[in-house]
Amino acid sequence: MYPIEYGADPTGENESSDAIMKAIEATFEMDNLGLELLPGIRDLGGVIIDFQGGNYKISNPITFPSSAGNLVVIIFLLFNYFTFPLLLL
Repeated sequence: MYPIEYGADPTGENESSDAIMKAIEATFEMDNLGLELLPGIRDLGGVIIDFQGGNYKISNPITFPSSAGNLVVIIFLLFNYFTFPLLLL
């Protein structure tokens, strides 16, 4: 998964929070063939969310649903332009 395919701007000129959340939502909606890590926790099979470098302007919290796991997020460098916490659950 590439957030830029959902409209995230790696130049940092435009707000990217919504596009990043759309990429995360699409990742968690992927068919996983019914596999589970634990009861009630879907196995995403090691899917990768790759930011491909860049500077992303994020003005809203980025959160991950707790309903699935086994994914990789590749972030080279993330700046918090505002004062909210970055939650990687």
